[in-house]
Amino acid sequence: MRCVRDDDVRAFAAAVLGWLKQDPVRNTVLSSVIAGAAGGYVVDGDPLWLRVLDDDGSLAGVAIRTPPHPLGLSTMSPAAAAAVADYCRSFDIDMLSSLTTSAEPFIAAWGPATLARGMRLYQLDAVKPPTGVPGRARLATEADTELAVTWQAAFAAALGSHSLGAANLRRRIGQGLIWLWEVDGEPVASASRTDASGGVVRVGFVYTPPAHRRHGYAGALVAAVSADTLAAGATACCLFTDLANPTSNHIYQEVGYYPVADSGEWTLH
Repeated sequence: MRCVRDDDVRAFAAAVLGWLKQDPVRNTVLSSVIAGAAGGYVVDGDPLWLRVLDDDGSLAGVAIRTPPHPLGLSTMSPAAAAAVADYCRSFDIDMLSSLTTSAEPFIAAWGPATLARGMRLYQLDAVKPPTGVPGRARLATEADTELAVTWQAAFAAALGSHSLGAANLRRRIGQGLIWLWEVDGEPVASASRTDASGGVVRVGFVYTPPAHRRHGYAGALVAAVSADTLAAGATACCLFTDLANPTSNHIYQEVGYYPVADSGEWTLH
């Protein structure tokens, strides 16, 4: 096994996206990040685009890092994960975000690591619409940009992660990827979706301001976004939940999501 770093994200995307789409749900994060960067999304710092090649030259895994975000791993064999760990020792990497199946052999090769957040990947193939929730879902517009920036910053702060930034949020709004739930004309919750990759769309940025929580808005919005996504031709939707938040793990299952795999974020020492 050996790792190859690509400098041109478009060439990298052409080399790896087809392979990632063989398991589109488990590779959802890498697929969307790579496709987005190749399509013009703003990537700060010095990104790391890695291909893991088997002895015969075939693709065996993919790893990326877009600062300040953690190192991310695709599905891969233990040998491939160990190869990534060995290659990345020369880089200033202190966080890993991955499915547990790839993270465990990586950490075994890397050394000490601490689980910072346990997460779970869910999939939906058909929506069970909730009933009795007032309001409606609508696409965010350019006029909602400031609201989206404020809410996304609050969402990221609550997770201890990094905000997408105004430029990327504005772009996503223009592409019809950010949704709001509104009641009597007032936005009360948000959600986003990625473009489809391998027929799969990932739902994220599910945020309800504290004053509007416990009314079912987030679940209703996720159900509406998921239903619209499937109606547009996607074969499945997926999303991640924080295992420390029993509410989110419950409400998404109520609208049709079911668990696929565990994942997490680890601090690397």
